[in-house]
Amino acid sequence: MGKILESLAALGEDEFTKEILKPLFEAMGYERVEFNGGPYEKGKDLIAQRRIPPMKEMFVVYIQSKKIGTSQRTFDGAKFTSLVHQLRQCCTTTVKDNEGNDLKPNLVYLACPEQIKTRFLDEVMSQMIGLPIEVRPYDGVQIINDIRDYKPELLEKLLPMGEKLTQYSTSLDNNEELLQALKSENKVIFNDYYSDLSFFVGYFDSNLLLHLNVVLVKDKINIFEDSWEVTRKEILLLKESYNISVLTQDVSEIESVFEKWKEDYESIENKSIIQEVDSIEKEILDLNNRLQSKIKEQKEQLNFSGKIERLSLEENEYKRRSKIISEIEYFYDSNKCVDLKFEISKKEESIVFYKELDVFVDLLSKRNSLGEKLNFLKDKKVPAPLYNLEIDFKMIEDRVKSIREKYLNGVVDINDRVMSFLDLKDFLSEIESSLSFLSHIRSSESFLKEAIDFKVSASGKDRVSISPHDVFETKHDIAIYGGAGVGKTTTLKMYASRYAKKDKPEVIYVPLNSLVSKYSNFLKSNESVNILESNLIASLVLMSKSLIVNKENIREVNNIFSLGGTLILDGLDEVYNTIPNILLEISSLKSKKPNLQLIVSSRDCVSYLKDISFLGITLLPFTKPQLIRFINGWFGDGAQANKLISAIEKKDIFENIRTPLLATITCSLVEKGIDAPSTENEIYSQRLRLLTGDYDVHKKINRQKNTSDMLRRCAKKIAFSMHRKGVRSMQKNEIIKYIKSDFGESFNEKLLESCVVDLIDPCNVIVYDSHSDSYTFGHFRYQEHLASEEISSNREVDILELLFDDWWRGTLCLYAQENDFCSLIENCYNRYGSIKRARITLDAMIKNTTKSKRPRHLEIFNNYSSLSDFEAGIYKDSYLDGWDDPNDLIR
Repeated sequence: MGKILESLAALGEDEFTKEILKPLFEAMGYERVEFNGGPYEKGKDLIAQRRIPPMKEMFVVYIQSKKIGTSQRTFDGAKFTSLVHQLRQCCTTTVKDNEGNDLKPNLVYLACPEQIKTRFLDEVMSQMIGLPIEVRPYDGVQIINDIRDYKPELLEKLLPMGEKLTQYSTSLDNNEELLQALKSENKVIFNDYYSDLSFFVGYFDSNLLLHLNVVLVKDKINIFEDSWEVTRKEILLLKESYNISVLTQDVSEIESVFEKWKEDYESIENKSIIQEVDSIEKEILDLNNRLQSKIKEQKEQLNFSGKIERLSLEENEYKRRSKIISEIEYFYDSNKCVDLKFEISKKEESIVFYKELDVFVDLLSKRNSLGEKLNFLKDKKVPAPLYNLEIDFKMIEDRVKSIREKYLNGVVDINDRVMSFLDLKDFLSEIESSLSFLSHIRSSESFLKEAIDFKVSASGKDRVSISPHDVFETKHDIAIYGGAGVGKTTTLKMYASRYAKKDKPEVIYVPLNSLVSKYSNFLKSNESVNILESNLIASLVLMSKSLIVNKENIREVNNIFSLGGTLILDGLDEVYNTIPNILLEISSLKSKKPNLQLIVSSRDCVSYLKDISFLGITLLPFTKPQLIRFINGWFGDGAQANKLISAIEKKDIFENIRTPLLATITCSLVEKGIDAPSTENEIYSQRLRLLTGDYDVHKKINRQKNTSDMLRRCAKKIAFSMHRKGVRSMQKNEIIKYIKSDFGESFNEKLLESCVVDLIDPCNVIVYDSHSDSYTFGHFRYQEHLASEEISSNREVDILELLFDDWWRGTLCLYAQENDFCSLIENCYNRYGSIKRARITLDAMIKNTTKSKRPRHLEIFNNYSSLSDFEAGIYKDSYLDGWDDPNDLIR
């Protein structure tokens, strides 16, 4: 009430009357409400009329609006006299209605945006004695209560911008979307059963710290002059950012040696030598070409004479000439001095072949003579200068060991619940810096790639048992990652919801997936370019709260950002294709608003991970014990829980239901009498069958108008259309348009429209999203599943084109669970000459295929990777370990 009352009191009198009182009286049932302010108002700022049956005449009230201030002690003298005069005018004068009749009031209100104090009210009312009309007070407190009862949307005008941005978090319940879609009333909170995560920065996962060894490749490397500036900056960056000198020399010492070398290189004497060397090399090249040509010519003549005219050349002579040519070829190849002696009879002197020998000897002798001179000059020549760097491998090795030791000790303290909050803040700062350092020196863009290498052993595991909420509380900027359905959105919604219940909410939650259509529509407006150019994030925040995107509101949002608090941007991977510059804008916002904590979420199988500089936390799937605890928590340790756990053991499908999303669906399905599924894809298929009629069959009711098969076909087409368009939501008319287009003339239009209606209600396959005022499939994984089903059944879809797009990766992983895609790898190589660009997607697909098919797919993948000159050795046998995979050590 306090902040709303302050906002109400801050309004100008005319704004208070027009924007608040007028719509409020209309909402309270007054049929005709007119603003009468201005110089001739005679105290009547607002006139409101309504009929109260059985009375025939109108009930009329005059409203005098007046700002009286919060202290109200200063409202005296001329101001007080003016107020009393205006109220008396309201009670004693009338206005004409449309027919020219006097419109007499039944009641007069003194409306003030502030709370009217008793003393002030007594003073006013003492001046109203004897008037023909009653004057009643109507202050800010009563006005706000009436707004809540009759016109609650007016509260948006009164809420401070900060509360407008945070108020919607109160409606975010734990996994409500999922439970509604499953028609489940179970309120199991998966965070109660696990809170494991790992850290990473860029592409470097903290898992690697347990298995990482640094290896020296060479301790000295040379840098060309045109690459030095970049290398120099990196050397200084490593020193300034991570306090490590990776070289045994100072930069100034390296540059001093280079400058002396360059001076010698550019001397007049050396330039003359270089010119002479170039000249001799060209001459030797010419001599070699002439020698090669003559050797080839003689060999061809010898073969012709020996094979075609064998009678004209005796066998011994043929052998002798062959030996001579081989000897000449030997001297040519070996660059040795020539001392050829031939026993030639007088008769033989006339033979052309032997006369040519002198030419060979002359050419070889001249070439060798020039070669000796060239070697002499090269010894004197100063080569082009290079920056010689000597790597301090011991320093790097010790730093890596120290990082690993500190990290492991920290993880032990966290898992043992002995680390304090302040120590946790320090630990996160240190691990962020350490992972950033390791990510940097392992980068293919670092000059150190020539000098050092990293060997990874897949023998250990890393699970940090800490709630993501505790990590958020440290106020570090965080990027939260994880596979589909691991609980990213639920974790963030719960955190935002927790803060929304406080007196001063500080968390702004923005579901990015609901903004795609709003963003696209806003782009069409004339002012969008100027506004979005430097205020993209503020604009998205306003869109997410259904507030007007204009300069004034953006200024308010930016002022709120400056005060601090937390901004959550959930679902970066779902808008990256639509808003590709969002990463740059996030970085820009952080540099401008350092007090603002930023938390973003994304799937971890995306190509832009290295562009996110925040400390990353990866939500890990359930372990076996965690999954068992979750199942027992769902069913209450009953017979159903034991039955499901036994079925999972028997089918060996722990690996397939490790995420909270899959575990929730599986428990919900089993709760309704369906057997435990075998794959993630099968779980979603079971859910779809459940929602499109199977569940009703169990209850012996029939609510949908269309067959289950037809509804599922339509759902797949719609999901594929949405995915192809790159959106998560559509308006209902758009959905109908696309489904008609996809099915063409195969089905009646009314049938298709009826199917869309059924999918919305009663099936709940397509659900209404209030954030975007459109329709979605609920969880994004459901849309991906349906799109993958369409790909599997529709041969017209060109899957190869989808391999390079991050947006399609989750869909293709589900496709891989049910389909052999060896030919897809082969076709990718045949069409594009390489599979390198599709590596991330094919890698993810291989990890998602069944255990039995995985080795064959991996073998074919590595074969074509080798043909593409790609490092096939990076893929280890850990793919085949199933449940015990070390969380994909190399991303």
